[in-house]
Amino acid sequence: MAGYPLVRAIDLHTPAVSQRASIRVNARHLAAERTRNLPNFFCDMAIRRSRFQIKSGRPMWKPIFKEILVRVRYLDSREDYKTLRIGSRRAKKSFWEIGDQGLRSGGEFGGLLRSVWNMEFQWHGRAILGGNPVHVFDVSLQEKTMHLKRADRHDGGYVASKGIVCIDEASGHTLAIAMEAINIPWSYGINRALQSVVFSEVTLDNRTFLLPIASESIVVNIGAPTFRQSSQYQNYQKFDAESELKFESIESTVSYPRHSE
Repeated sequence: MAGYPLVRAIDLHTPAVSQRASIRVNARHLAAERTRNLPNFFCDMAIRRSRFQIKSGRPMWKPIFKEILVRVRYLDSREDYKTLRIGSRRAKKSFWEIGDQGLRSGGEFGGLLRSVWNMEFQWHGRAILGGNPVHVFDVSLQEKTMHLKRADRHDGGYVASKGIVCIDEASGHTLAIAMEAINIPWSYGINRALQSVVFSEVTLDNRTFLLPIASESIVVNIGAPTFRQSSQYQNYQKFDAESELKFESIESTVSYPRHSE
């Protein structure tokens, strides 16, 4: 999940039905509270894009771009993206113009988390995520909340989705979300689309928030290769009206966890 292994725990105990209901209700309220109380901030987003291929009989992901460094601004519950560099070169294109693979970021900070309120939950089991024991629920969103769009002639739009949510056993907070689009119209030109995000504690202005540290998107296009976008987030900074940005001085120090192929 976004480069972080989800290891099934030995189920020494399974919460009672009433406890599972309480976990669900608490997770919904905590997720809503988090999105309401998020401050305005900036962060660096280091992106790697790759294409799935089989070489010498072995499946592998082949990079299609050098690392893309993006500055994300979260302002009044909305995200926008400014591309700073592709590799060592200053970017000339906007984030949305780089590549035509149908990979698009959005919703990592508030959108996916906000959708927890409307998810239908079904108990799955217990697991370990990044060293934290978590409750895992199968979830679905009948509302069409996942947006799909290819950069070519194909139409796009919103679709329903299903996936899993990982809820920290100690705090009750949502630590990870992984969703897959379902019932994608053929006219979209996309066969499958998946998105996941992992959250961790980040300190901003002497306060601690649970914010994204990694996300991943995978798109399987009809009649075209499968593409993956892996992103890491760091250098969170509180944003206010007096903030002065000097994009030239930003350097990426992101390290990527090893993906199993």
